[in-house]
Amino acid sequence: MEPKVIGVIVGMLLCLSSSVSSAMSMGGGGDDSESSTGSTGPAPIKKEYIVVDEQHAIGNFGGYEELGPGNSVEECRKLAYNANYAAFGWRKEGSWKPNSCWAIVDGKDTKNKIEGIENHAISCVTAGEDVKEGCETTKDNVLRERHLVGGSAYKELGSCNSVESCRTLAKSKGFNHFGFREAGSGSPNSGWVVKNQSELKTLNIEPIKDHVMGCTDPTKKFPKEC
Repeated sequence: MEPKVIGVIVGMLLCLSSSVSSAMSMGGGGDDSESSTGSTGPAPIKKEYIVVDEQHAIGNFGGYEELGPGNSVEECRKLAYNANYAAFGWRKEGSWKPNSCWAIVDGKDTKNKIEGIENHAISCVTAGEDVKEGCETTKDNVLRERHLVGGSAYKELGSCNSVESCRTLAKSKGFNHFGFREAGSGSPNSGWVVKNQSELKTLNIEPIKDHVMGCTDPTKKFPKEC
């Protein structure tokens, strides 16, 4: 064979060898590529809304609040959520007040208080929570029908007529929490705070009607996260 031909063949072989080595070093195989990304682990479990059908919550400590008309569980859920309630109900077409919604004021006080009733459904506003065990979470993390006891001193904030107005008033005075006495309380439409905020997380929480408490930061849960 001519020397020139031999040189061309050798050159081609060298180029082919170089290309194969480069592909191997870059992990060109499908299996190698997958292993290099690592495992992402199991997908998070999506929580679902738990609806208790043909049932009603009875004897609730805080009573009930009418929310208005609603043609489905989801419509009633939105009304209750926006009004800062943790639990709600929907009256269906065949009920005594068809296509209407109500809030269960003390969402925590539903455990062992569920009984059957036709054309009704009840639920929590938060996915994963079961009304049969008590509903915990509201839109702004407020705690309804509860009051703090045992503090060394409390400070009156003055007049406020809603959760939001009491929250704003407390925040303007440098507090990280607030209490709101609703219209049915002994001191209607007024706000208060624990004067010594360091006591906040150590005080006892007891039931009391027409009272609401929360952190001035609505993303935090009362009282541990204030």
